Amino acid sequence: MKSNKSIGRLAGIVFIINLVPYVIAHMVILDNLLFSENFLQNIRDNRFKVGLSVILEFTSITAMIVFAILLFPVLRKYGNRLSFTYLGLRFVEFGIIIYSIITLMTIAEISNDVLNYNLEQQMFFHLIAESKFTEWQWAGIIYMLIYVLHCVIFFYLLFKSKLVPRLISIFGFIGILLAFLNLISHLFKLSFGGFYLFAPMGLIELILAIWLIIYGLRDEIIK
Repeated sequence: MKSNKSIGRLAGIVFIINLVPYVIAHMVILDNLLFSENFLQNIRDNRFKVGLSVILEFTSITAMIVFAILLFPVLRKYGNRLSFTYLGLRFVEFGIIIYSIITLMTIAEISNDVLNYNLEQQMFFHLIAESKFTEWQWAGIIYMLIYVLHCVIFFYLLFKSKLVPRLISIFGFIGILLAFLNLISHLFKLSFGGFYLFAPMGLIELILAIWLIIYGLRDEIIK
């Protein structure tokens, strides 16, 4: 038998383990390596960083699933179907990220082998790598869509339950709206947003994680 307070504090720690490695893997490592004209050479010259990003990302998504499972029994009392939907979307998200990791490692393998071929064959492998890179980007966009959907459910359940201050949930909805605009900008190739639309959501999640670590969830004994 555990109290919501202790479950919330544990969930907050797990949330940090989810959030920090993901930010490092994408914003510090992969964005610098992949979004350039010579991305294959960048990957070939920085294979250690690519491997590190994979480890960080896998750590992040494992923590993500643990977080969802930890909170599921608590959230279920405030919306049974919604809580099941939230948990299911988290597993879908897990699958998408696993696919994106596989795609990234495929690009890394191509970058290692491309120099073993003549110029014409190298051009062919460059086309394959660019195709895989496009797949990796689209996997990220689909991930963002699933992310926005499960965040709507999550912050709605938090707002309804008052497990944390409602102000956090309200800012969560604002962050979701900005993240959705960021998604729209990617889908339709618009020239606004980017990191600045997605950053508030990351900040809100960080605030939520710190709140959970310090205060936990509203205390109520669950069996």
